[in-house]
Amino acid sequence: MIIREELYRIADKLALNASIDDVIDRLVTTYKVEMGIKQADEGNVILHDDVEQQVEKWLK
Repeated sequence: MIIREELYRIADKLALNASIDDVIDRLVTTYKVEMGIKQADEGNVILHDDVEQQVEKWLK
């Protein structure tokens, strides 16, 4: 999606009294979700079982 279109889409969903922090938060969240989807599409993921094993090691 074109960045400008994405900005308008996000702006339309914000409250009328949204602060600049609200806007930045929404932009950062949208960017991170899009990057995560891109990484998943490219196969750059960690399997759930592998995550569980790593967390188990951390908790010991």
